[in-house]
Amino acid sequence: MKLKFHVALAVITATLGLAISTTAQTNEPVVQIKPYHAANYTNQINLGIRSAPFNLRGQVEAVYSTRFLLELNEPESENGKEIIIQNYPRMESLAIGQRLAFVAQKIGTIRGAMEDGAPAGGEVLELWEYYIPPPPPPPPTPEQIVAAKAKVAADKKAGEEKGLKYNQELAAKGDPYGLLRMGERYRDGDGVPKDLAKARDCFTKAVAAGSPSAADELSGLDRSTNAATTKQ
Repeated sequence: MKLKFHVALAVITATLGLAISTTAQTNEPVVQIKPYHAANYTNQINLGIRSAPFNLRGQVEAVYSTRFLLELNEPESENGKEIIIQNYPRMESLAIGQRLAFVAQKIGTIRGAMEDGAPAGGEVLELWEYYIPPPPPPPPTPEQIVAAKAKVAADKKAGEEKGLKYNQELAAKGDPYGLLRMGERYRDGDGVPKDLAKARDCFTKAVAAGSPSAADELSGLDRSTNAATTKQ
């Protein structure tokens, strides 16, 4: 009888000890952490094309070591949507329920995974990065300014030479537009030495080729030449 009593007492004692131990464990505060970023999880991140910067407003729902969960209020079309933010510069100041407004860029998606790589079953959320504007470019050096001006001048000269060659080729073929433009060039000294006789010749040929504008230019040239002769 004594043996049975001691065995029974030992069983009851062990059972009570287990119950006390279990109660002590379950009475400890329980922190509910999102499954995609629990303490014993690693992250599966898929990076995509970086979006343009957006103004975001929302409420902090969970704070982790280097990221936090934000429930969006703005943009209005995304109200209630949960996203993950990383590279926030003031992580130590974040608190659950805190409202924030900042600029961020979407860079991909994030999902939790166990440390061994097995899927955690958590939902896939958009991953956003706090936006830091790039620094302004340094002012150009004197050498760069000189080089830029020289390039502009060279490009302008090349364009003018190309236009002159185009007009000369057309005029050589008897084209009315080419003859008109060469007449204007000789009259004004545009790309070629000023020569009123060559200008008159080009205008006359352009009129014969059917250019209505050349007739007006020829008349104007004659009037200016006559006026100059009268003054002398």
